Amino acid sequence: MITIKVIQGPDENKITQFQFEFDSITIGSKKRCDIYLKDVEIGKLVLELEVAPNGVIIKNNNSDFFYYVNGKKISGSKLLKNGDHFKIGATQMILESFQKSWSQEREDLDEYLRGVYSKEPNFKRLYEILEREIIIATEGTNAKE
Repeated sequence: MITIKVIQGPDENKITQFQFEFDSITIGSKKRCDIYLKDVEIGKLVLELEVAPNGVIIKNNNSDFFYYVNGKKISGSKLLKNGDHFKIGATQMILESFQKSWSQEREDLDEYLRGVYSKEPNFKRLYEILEREIIIATEGTNAKE
């Protein structure tokens, strides 16, 4: 999940908060972007934002164009944290929050555990027992409690 707030820019309809339930988005002047900006200063720049465990990685897909993070000119990738300001063309935004979706966290955990299992097969059995016990324990709880 990514929450971005546009705080200033020529496209007044976009000065608002955007919340996405997925782990990667695009921002730019192309209509296919998740946040499509009518900003003549952007050119052909499209930024890609992807949730990482410790922040959001912002990437520029066109090295001919630049963007700014907290006032510093950037052309490649940069790790954003909550509260970081970034600017594309004349449009200024803030990364308000991020959180990896559960499905992505589960995929990361499964990948990690496959590596552990290959080294220590007994861990796989232990994990299966713990997982089953957690599922059984949560099935008996009342959602209203």
